[in-house]
Amino acid sequence: MIKDWLSIITSSISLIGVMFLVYHFFRNPDIKADKDISLLIAECDLKHKRLDEINCDTKNDIKELKDNIKIIKENHLHHIEQDIQGIKIVQTEILTILKERNDK
Repeated sequence: MIKDWLSIITSSISLIGVMFLVYHFFRNPDIKADKDISLLIAECDLKHKRLDEINCDTKNDIKELKDNIKIIKENHLHHIEQDIQGIKIVQTEILTILKERNDK
């Protein structure tokens, strides 16, 4: 009779142990997966922040480049206007000289 009770108790403990192992077998991968997913999410957040910084820096560089090109164009136009003004002055002088020669 004691052997029967011992075998029942031993079987019960073994069954509880097996159920505990099965529970941990299916529970631990979920915990590991949750950790992996949270690490991936954190990594994605960091990558997105870095990409946003790079994008912002690129936009600033493009804006600066556009401003520089605008300044270069304005400077070029200013020089062209000065050259045209100089040509007008020289043309006026030439016309004045030609008129004086024709009048003589």
